[in-house]
Amino acid sequence: MSRARRDGRDVRRNGGTRRDVEPVAVLREAAPADRSYGRNRADIQATLEWAAAGKLKPVIDSIYPLDRAGEAFAHLRSRNFLGKILVEPFEPASESD
Repeated sequence: MSRARRDGRDVRRNGGTRRDVEPVAVLREAAPADRSYGRNRADIQATLEWAAAGKLKPVIDSIYPLDRAGEAFAHLRSRNFLGKILVEPFEPASESD
């Protein structure tokens, strides 16, 4: 099976693999320069300033201790979450310590 690309070359599929495809060309077609989703220096600077000012707050779905990391990965694979799933490598220190 093959299908024509805009540049006239064929994309050949054989058992789920593709041949004659240049990854960079595929990415260019997927995100044209006039609709770039990349960040520029001003965006990164503004993001860092917001983080420093405490204006950004991550959304945390759940926190698992390290001994329950398997459950955390199962939760991740379920795709049934909103926010970050964290695995803590150690027990957090209590405020009285």
